[in-house]
Amino acid sequence: MSYYALKDIIAIEDKALRLRREKLFNAEDSQNLDSDRFGIAFSGGGIRSASVCLGAVRVLSNLGILQKADYLSSVSGGGYTNAYIQAALKTHGDYSKLADEEFTWHMREKGGNYMYHGTASSPFTKLLLIINIITSVLIGLVNPILFWEYFFLLWSLLFSLIEPFLPAKETFANAMMIIFQTGFVIWSLGVVYYYFFGGGMKVFQHINKVVMIVLLLLGATTFLHWSFGWISLPYLTTYSLSERLILICLSVLLGFFTNINSISFGRLYGDSLSRAFLSFERFFYLRELFDVESANKKDFIAPYPLFNCCLNFPKTTEYNPFPGSDFFLLSPKFCGSKMTTYVNTHAFWDYRSLLLTRAMTTSAAAVNTGMGTATTGLTSMIVGLLNFRLGALLSNPLKLKLKKNPLSLLWWPIYYFRSMLASNSLTDNALDISDGGHIENLAVFELLRRKCRLIIGIDAGMDPTYSFEDLKNLTLKARNQLGVEIRFRDGEYPYDTIKPGRNGYSAKRFAIADLYSFWSETHEEDPATGQIRKVITNYEEPLKFGTYVYIKSSVTAPAGRPHLDSRDSLKFLTYKYKLYNLAFPHQTTADQFFRPCAV
Repeated sequence: MSYYALKDIIAIEDKALRLRREKLFNAEDSQNLDSDRFGIAFSGGGIRSASVCLGAVRVLSNLGILQKADYLSSVSGGGYTNAYIQAALKTHGDYSKLADEEFTWHMREKGGNYMYHGTASSPFTKLLLIINIITSVLIGLVNPILFWEYFFLLWSLLFSLIEPFLPAKETFANAMMIIFQTGFVIWSLGVVYYYFFGGGMKVFQHINKVVMIVLLLLGATTFLHWSFGWISLPYLTTYSLSERLILICLSVLLGFFTNINSISFGRLYGDSLSRAFLSFERFFYLRELFDVESANKKDFIAPYPLFNCCLNFPKTTEYNPFPGSDFFLLSPKFCGSKMTTYVNTHAFWDYRSLLLTRAMTTSAAAVNTGMGTATTGLTSMIVGLLNFRLGALLSNPLKLKLKKNPLSLLWWPIYYFRSMLASNSLTDNALDISDGGHIENLAVFELLRRKCRLIIGIDAGMDPTYSFEDLKNLTLKARNQLGVEIRFRDGEYPYDTIKPGRNGYSAKRFAIADLYSFWSETHEEDPATGQIRKVITNYEEPLKFGTYVYIKSSVTAPAGRPHLDSRDSLKFLTYKYKLYNLAFPHQTTADQFFRPCAV
């Protein structure tokens, strides 16, 4: 079977995790998975999050805690560190290498300025970045140019066929203007009726779409007539009918090769990230990261990675009156979402060829045409026109049931405009996938779905006022969608312990919460029909099932005068940086170019 429901993929993951525990530890640990399933979560927050999470990794690894984790869940900037861990352990098979100065220093030097291919202070590298951005914008115009070329040629071809039967130029121009004005009035009335009177009949909506297309064609023809007389542009009049047909076919054919994933700014973004965080091995496939059947420990020594993304379907409104979104998972065994079902990562070309770099980049696509509930028509249009989209269009698991590889059959100019106009839906062959932080920025939700008994979560999102918005969002979604309540223990409430006091320092960097379940969802066979049905069980008293250790990026006051060795210039500079930058460590994620002392 190539298509799976959520309950199926968790069961298969459990089987693999038990075998991993047995091979790495012992049979007893394998049998205890249900009672002590353990996950670590890295939040979003760009380079800041990657740096904070890397520091946490060094501590957790030195204490032997990271080695015991079953899952490593990440979103956005936390995915940089997750990808680094996966690639490092896959390459070396040794946790001690995670703290190797060669790699950590490289990331500190390159991570804060990962967009520069060289020394950040070099004018040449800054100029190269500007050239890359301009090039990306220009390449992004390929799809709209192809779209225009196709319809312009098609319209000119049609016009040349009917030209002998048309009246005089002046009569034709006047007739077109009358039709244009009448059509514009009809279309305007339809728009007013649609937006102010509940949308009207579907037939009326379709008529308005047809009228709008006709208006655009008439408008284009009128413009050409006023500007050039009849359609007599030099490069068209020199072509015969057969040559125009060939040009139309070529423009259509080229549209199948202008893959948005390959020509968007996300490609440069992913390449720059991989240079900074995957310097020793950049070309691991996502499906290769976890293979418990292998005899080589390198293939399963790392915790099972979960790269959390956001599925955007703003056009589909039957599920939500606001722009639609859902959790979308990229992992070595399965990719997909609860709404689209999941597919085996190995089974289809689209996901089988997914590189670790692409998974990391997609999970960290903070700038995209679709951005969860933050999607707006204006931002989608601006990002689309400038070709700054960092996300990816991936095959729809619902469509993979019917086609082996729907992406190979896409005419990309159409999806260019769909993304730019925020009209993606759940019925498309390709789904718009972006930063998981657009729906949940702590990467904890998937661990709660898997009923992890212990979750250590690093929150390194931008929060200069310590309002804990990401934590509130997680708490709300966990309660409403999973029936899980996060209750902080007495004296552990983050507002009291982590939020800085008047002296500018936090009392603690962490808080501990208990996890309670209010209801559970199971699937049972209906004895009458033989079909599997969903059964919801409500508990009279909430059941405690786990513990959540919430760690927030913060700074505690030194016990005395800090001992700063003059040889450790980086520690000294970081100490001074905090003195003169009160927002540290919560600078805006819009600034991805940090100095080494801030990273």
